[in-house]
Amino acid sequence: MSALLTIDGTRATPAALAAELRAAHPSGRVLVAVGGTDSRATAGFADFLALALRRHSKSVLRASASNFAVADRPGAAGRRVSYDVPLFASALLEPFAAGESFALIGSRADGDILFDPRWTSAPADSILVVDGEFLGHPALARLWDRVILTD
Repeated sequence: MSALLTIDGTRATPAALAAELRAAHPSGRVLVAVGGTDSRATAGFADFLALALRRHSKSVLRASASNFAVADRPGAAGRRVSYDVPLFASALLEPFAAGESFALIGSRADGDILFDPRWTSAPADSILVVDGEFLGHPALARLWDRVILTD
């Protein structure tokens, strides 16, 4: 893949990032955020990164923040709220990092929250690559091992 991304002002391919991530995190669970303004490009880059990581790792999982969308509703200052950040953190990110069972999907296509999501588990040395538009949210920033921003 020839698509590039910007990380702290530098550019890298998915293969180069995968090698760098495994060198920096040779064991343990790793949470990687892939964010940007173009959701299709961001998801595509996250897919290619996950494929590249699979060459270096036994267990790589993919998730999307869009799987935690809620029906649009009025928010503070007239803004629309699109994602359930607390559910996203408590059902996916925090349990994954802690080595517990986690949910890759937290809402249905119509935006209704699932109160009985399907829980899954992963090996101790797994990498979770997540794409989304709001992954730098202050409530989530502390959870990521690496944040990658696409062009």
